[in-house]
Amino acid sequence: MKSGAVFYIAQPGGVPPTEFTAASSTASEITFENPAYDFPKRVGYRRMAATHLTAWIDDGAAAPSSRLSFPMARERCES
Repeated sequence: MKSGAVFYIAQPGGVPPTEFTAASSTASEITFENPAYDFPKRVGYRRMAATHLTAWIDDGAAAPSSRLSFPMARERCES
């Protein structure tokens, strides 16, 4: 948290970091935005169930034409 805001900082593959500011959140979802960035303009996470999460990115349009979703599930690790 910086300046009272919540940020998501992306740095895939070691490229310079890009900041996305939290734009909205509920108990099960958070969306971060950076309208000045080329793509993605939004990054989001939604808890689907206790063991499932979907991350997504899109172009920021009202009806996102380029949303990519990344469903994830927690795996149990046996030791």
